[in-house]
Amino acid sequence: MITNVNLKENYNLECFKYLLEKYRDYKSIYREIKINSILGKKCQFEITDIEPPLLCNLGTDDYSSNVLLTTNLKNIAFKINEMTLIVNSDLEVENIMIDIKILETPNGKILENLIGSVVINPVIMKSTSEYFIVGFYAAYPKCDIAA
Repeated sequence: MITNVNLKENYNLECFKYLLEKYRDYKSIYREIKINSILGKKCQFEITDIEPPLLCNLGTDDYSSNVLLTTNLKNIAFKINEMTLIVNSDLEVENIMIDIKILETPNGKILENLIGSVVINPVIMKSTSEYFIVGFYAAYPKCDIAA
């Protein structure tokens, strides 16, 4: 199943370095993206062989700031098979499309029932002055109820 990641703002490609640098050919792809940015071009790159697998879970809006980098495997809801990033000439990631596989775990079964109404968000780790995207999670969006 292919879905878009909900990016609330544009993050610089450097924010994804922790997540992406473990994949084959990332360094050469990164050089090519930087050259395209100097030329003022938008570019797209795909990671089709995600090994080690990127395992993701369910979460809430405050999940991103409280997430631990390690998680119990039985709580994983889905894994990402492929990822496509669109990067503009300022090296900001404009769009991320992911191909996910829902796993047959308790959280995976919950996600399968809610898949039409959840959004995929990035897991953001904040240091003093930088953001790092370390993964993704599925969340049920908040809805405003009129009083």
